[in-house]
Amino acid sequence: MTALSRIARQDNRWSIDLPERLQDAVLNYDFASAEEFSALSDLSNATELEFVKSHGESAVIENDHWRAPATIYVVLNYGENGDLEPMTDSYPGVVVFDVDDAGQITITRIEPDVTSFYGEEADIS
Repeated sequence: MTALSRIARQDNRWSIDLPERLQDAVLNYDFASAEEFSALSDLSNATELEFVKSHGESAVIENDHWRAPATIYVVLNYGENGDLEPMTDSYPGVVVFDVDDAGQITITRIEPDVTSFYGEEADIS
């Protein structure tokens, strides 16, 4: 968390059901078609998105955007087109979203962190 971050629960737009509503918004967000999904699609011949689990209870507000950690579950497929070998995996990520004064959640993007795939340490600064 940077100096510009603050705990989202301190914001007047926070509500007890925000984590559940965030998860609903994540499920309705077409992440597999988003530009940010390319970081995951580059990991195999045919990467499939299984599920994104947001952790809205840990949300922070940073630079006027809400950010919540997430776990992104995928199936990585390797091999030739007719003989793909699937492997399930998960990666950490961040859901970037906004909450308006009425409590409406809008997903801005989901940022996957695939550094572990390449054997690198994540930059969590």
